[in-house]
Amino acid sequence: MEIAREVIVENQEILTKLVIKQQFEDHISSDGTPLRDYSPGYRLLKEKMGRSGQTDLDLTGEMHSEMEVTFEGSDVYKIDSISAVDGRLKSEILAEWNEAPIMDLTEENKLVAKEQLTPLFLEKVNERLA
Repeated sequence: MEIAREVIVENQEILTKLVIKQQFEDHISSDGTPLRDYSPGYRLLKEKMGRSGQTDLDLTGEMHSEMEVTFEGSDVYKIDSISAVDGRLKSEILAEWNEAPIMDLTEENKLVAKEQLTPLFLEKVNERLA
């Protein structure tokens, strides 16, 4: 498992980019459900900023730019952002607002990540065996 953890941490952008895509492009939660709609006023603000107005959980870009993968225990990874407001993680605040998880991969994107990480894992195993 140590090699798998190394590969994930060294290539964490694969996971974080997929989470960002889910939120920013697909407008879905980690469970695959649509993100909660913005209020009409906030939607208008986003449209005035040149955005579509669809929920993307992005205003300043801070939360998405500070995402990282960590591990809890031996093999359970966690994707999060260190971006905070008043001492609380923005991702926690937004997950509560959305009433659904936002900082994990959908089942479909877990398969995409596995496809992308597997060759990197095998390469690292071969390096260790050489």
